[in-house]
Amino acid sequence: MVSETKESQRHDFGPRDGNQSSPTEFLTMLPDELWREILDQVYPSRDGMAAVPSAFTSWGHAIGVIARDPMRRMRAMQKYRSQLRLVCKRLEPIALGVLFQDIILPHHHTELELLFEIAQETHGAPSSPGDLTRRLMTRLCFPDEDGEMEEGKTYDRQLDLIHKTFPNINTLIIDDAFSTKVTTFYLDWITGVKHLCWYPSPLKYEQVVQILAQNPELQSFVLSSPSGSLYCWPKHAPPWGNMKQFFIGYPPHTPFLATLPPDLDRLGFTFGTHLALDLSRLSSKMLTSLEVHWSTSRERPLIMDDILSLLYACPRLEVFTTSTCYSFVAPKASYEAHPSLRTLCITNAVGLVDAMLRQWGIIRSCCGYPHFNRVLVLTRPTYMMQVADSLVRFLHEEHDIPLEFVLGEL
Repeated sequence: MVSETKESQRHDFGPRDGNQSSPTEFLTMLPDELWREILDQVYPSRDGMAAVPSAFTSWGHAIGVIARDPMRRMRAMQKYRSQLRLVCKRLEPIALGVLFQDIILPHHHTELELLFEIAQETHGAPSSPGDLTRRLMTRLCFPDEDGEMEEGKTYDRQLDLIHKTFPNINTLIIDDAFSTKVTTFYLDWITGVKHLCWYPSPLKYEQVVQILAQNPELQSFVLSSPSGSLYCWPKHAPPWGNMKQFFIGYPPHTPFLATLPPDLDRLGFTFGTHLALDLSRLSSKMLTSLEVHWSTSRERPLIMDDILSLLYACPRLEVFTTSTCYSFVAPKASYEAHPSLRTLCITNAVGLVDAMLRQWGIIRSCCGYPHFNRVLVLTRPTYMMQVADSLVRFLHEEHDIPLEFVLGEL
């Protein structure tokens, strides 16, 4: 009797005519659009910034956190994505579409030419890399010390073909890690994108203006600028256009904050050793997320009243993200609850976190100065156990803190 029940249950999942079905036939029960979304979420891409504050740190150097090689991370993700093609033939075209969403451009002009030829030959095909690509990562090619100028010019001319070959790109990640001393860049090809990450060579202010002018729909801009590279920031605002998220490694002097777009949603920057910004001049009062890091070589102590005045100047702020700063001056003023700020995110924790938490007034029976209700502590795997032990000790000592604590991995 049991055997008959199992048999009937097994046939209930098969076709109604009683024919034996292949397991892959059940894949047709979901539309291709849904399968594409499922596969895309297995190894997701990033359109500029991610939705949670912890994800900002993965852009690393652009906001003052030691970064992993972005090329290596992209290649690792693409390696796993390519294996999705092996699930079954039915899903292979969809998996190819997910794979070709992101492409790493070769930085040698002959390899780049070959890629363009393949994309153009397959133009219009269901799995054409040119039509499917949404995000491009490239390392810019520059003449080396031996003066290979002609090769650099050839590469520049090929960059002009990018939008013809990949008409649907909306995100560019430019990594020129091999050329950190180069300050002259060919930028005419950077047009029509919504998200741009420049990593890590400095750009002159005029070059920033050129990029903004060529990309009026640019929504997020991660600009890695070594300390001192943007000192000559004028008092007038650049053409920000539709900018919503802006991250800069080391901003210039005081005028910088006063020239930001008023409706900016997310902002991040690093305080260098030289920086003494007048935080009261911030022109972006509509921020919901603010990320501020401190240079490890910073000589001046952090004055908590200054940073708290910045937080309270942003009435819609929801998340404040920062890194460890052990040299600080405790606040002298008293603070009511912030109207919207509830989450403190501490990134790149490498050791004891109790001093950082007490810096923000998080002690027994107290939620901190802006009255947080949630604290995220993020660290790399190397430091996870050390940070976890420190956090456990802190919570044991300050056992009556009415806060939610979350420990996460970068």
